[in-house]
Amino acid sequence: MATLQKIRDHAGTLVTIIVALALLAFIVGDLFKADGTFGSSRNNVGSIAGTDIPIQYYQAKVDENTEIYKQNTQQNSLESAVYDQIQDQTWEQLIRQYVIEEEYAKAGINVTADELFDMVQGNFVDPQVMQIPIFRDAETGQFDRNLVIQFLKNKDLDPSGQAAASWTAFEKSLVQNKKDQKFLSLVGMGMYATSLQAEKESNDKNTKYDFDYVQLRYSSVADSLVKVTESDLKSYYGNHKKDFEQEESRDIYYVVFPIVASEDDRQNTVKSVEDLKNEFASKDEDAIEQFVNLESEIAFNGKYLAKEDLSEPVAELFDAADNTVVGPYEEGNYVKIARKLASAKVADSVEARHILIRPSAALSEDDAKAKADSILNAIKKGASFAEMAEKFSADGSAQDGGNLGWFTEGQMVKEFNDACFFGKKGDLVVVKTQFGYHVVEIQDQTKPLQKVKLAVIAREISASNKTVDAIYANASRFGSTNSSLSAFRGNADKEGLTLRTANIKRNDRRLSNFDNPRQVIRWAYKADKGDMSEIFELDGQFVIAMVADVHKKGVASFDEVRNDIARRVLIEKKAEYLVSKLNDASAGASTLQAVADKLGEQLKEAKSVSYSSYSVPTVGVEPSLQAAMVTLDEQKISSPIKGNNAVYLIQVKQVEKAENVDLARERELLQRTNMSKAGYQVLSAIEAAADIEDNRSNFY
Repeated sequence: MATLQKIRDHAGTLVTIIVALALLAFIVGDLFKADGTFGSSRNNVGSIAGTDIPIQYYQAKVDENTEIYKQNTQQNSLESAVYDQIQDQTWEQLIRQYVIEEEYAKAGINVTADELFDMVQGNFVDPQVMQIPIFRDAETGQFDRNLVIQFLKNKDLDPSGQAAASWTAFEKSLVQNKKDQKFLSLVGMGMYATSLQAEKESNDKNTKYDFDYVQLRYSSVADSLVKVTESDLKSYYGNHKKDFEQEESRDIYYVVFPIVASEDDRQNTVKSVEDLKNEFASKDEDAIEQFVNLESEIAFNGKYLAKEDLSEPVAELFDAADNTVVGPYEEGNYVKIARKLASAKVADSVEARHILIRPSAALSEDDAKAKADSILNAIKKGASFAEMAEKFSADGSAQDGGNLGWFTEGQMVKEFNDACFFGKKGDLVVVKTQFGYHVVEIQDQTKPLQKVKLAVIAREISASNKTVDAIYANASRFGSTNSSLSAFRGNADKEGLTLRTANIKRNDRRLSNFDNPRQVIRWAYKADKGDMSEIFELDGQFVIAMVADVHKKGVASFDEVRNDIARRVLIEKKAEYLVSKLNDASAGASTLQAVADKLGEQLKEAKSVSYSSYSVPTVGVEPSLQAAMVTLDEQKISSPIKGNNAVYLIQVKQVEKAENVDLARERELLQRTNMSKAGYQVLSAIEAAADIEDNRSNFY
């Protein structure tokens, strides 16, 4: 059973997926109709490859993965961002289940029972199995197949069933990973690189070009020198519609009304703390911790502080008499009073080791105490602390002889902390904590420093109900008096509000710095252009939003992209103007220098440029130049080349080809690259080609 306990302790290592069978059994009747199909479409979070995904089924999967995450991270609650990630990962798992697995089945990819046996305890044990700590020899650290066999024989003896469930989930992950490897290998081995491809790849990387160039920048042409008509814009739109394909989205305006405390709120907080001062000063020291925890919004901290650790408002307490009280004073967003409780010389850090004897059903409290005392006496008589720790300690440090290393005050529970910091080097004591009885040895301490212990009562300066109501009323007034897009946009600044804009997608989970703005995003996708929202409360702020525009999936309308088109057409017109200017200047010219002189421009040089280079030195990202240089004869002046930022003339001066290139190696590298990318690209293509509809935003 010790091995079963270890497998539970290391469940995270096993990549556990705990299947909520009871929950699924409860809801399965509701998931399916009598004809075997899923339930009503209005209860579906989407569909994958023709299969509807009901909200109940999806949520059950999310809950399973959430429990797995909590177990693996030892957390009881999750931040919203983490929960969002789990939801997205669950959706990806379902896509894999209904799309990728089908492709594996078509390709005949599977993992047999014999293969799984080999991966777990046979001749080809999977590295994931070998990395599990409980399957490694305690002395050598090497993988021991016998430990796997022993665990498999005993896992079903665990009355909780967790050991068996964890292992089943782990085996599923092994099988899935093996299928992935087979598929990626299958696709990758189908990749082939020819000698011609290798030669081209080598030339693209290793052939270097030196060329001169003259450039005329688009920015050098005044907008007034070119004419752009409405017909030009519509013609460009008609010829480039694919450039304007878009996902569904919404443009929104919104304003924020921070919920902040007023001056009255601040003064009332100061008074409430002031009213506690006399009672705080007179409380007996043994009652002060309870009093602080009752009256303060920050819990009592009995840690001793050095002088440099004290903030300015309480620095005077370091040299003051015990029980001196200072305040009220403001620190951050709190009003505080502080009382000096005691002074002592305390080390900054302690090095210690321990042996934990934990009471259990088989070991009573008294017996645990007696066992700890017996171990202490044995150590005092010469027994090895490290050996006793390895033999008897219930703590994870047992394998390291009970060593805890160095730690600072406050890192350990209070009883353990006090024994270590207020004892002296070499002390051997038994300490009782919430975990059991500890045999503790203080191995070393830093030099003790004079420190003080304070009690602090703190109350946050927060907005009262009256203040919150006033801020809400102001937000409501703004919304009711600015119901049009133009008024909403124009009057925000007049009222000292910051108008914010955002383009949001249906499943977005972020809006500015708000932690959870889903209620705003869900509203926006139910609203029409020009609609104003209710007042939302997000992260201590009131928010009012208005839908400024609605962008449907597909090709954007002409009006939506008019400004973008106007910018592009303007560049095209300027390019035509500059092409004509360069043609005139180069007519009859024998050298590029002559063209540059005629234009009054500087002749520039680019050196060692390859076709595969990301950019051109001294120029920037201009792929048109690289395409032109590899097709141009040496010393010949090119035709005008339209680039991203300018129109160019170039003249290749020198071409240097690499010598002694190992084409066989180049071909091998190219084939490896193709193999490494192909499998994942195929998986992405399969997913992209699947009919997937994601409507989770209607529910979350």
